[in-house]
Amino acid sequence: MMHLRLISPPDLTDSVVKVLEDDAGTANLVLHRGAAISPDGDVVICDVVRESASELVERLEKTGLAQRGAIALEMAAIFPLAGW
Repeated sequence: MMHLRLISPPDLTDSVVKVLEDDAGTANLVLHRGAAISPDGDVVICDVVRESASELVERLEKTGLAQRGAIALEMAAIFPLAGW
């Protein structure tokens, strides 16, 4: 599992969220409007299965996010929770 953190200019956020919602490999999607300071904008976070990460980042880049915001992708540590 990969963890994706995005900073999106407000005018791109709806398009960015749509790309994530339409991806079958995306889970735990969270949007914090106006939370980013530098660059200024919205923070979008989610988990992505490793198999779809590259294609998903390519689709996000096509929205203009890489030029006007930020895309960060990292491996997510998965810890089993007792009792779940």
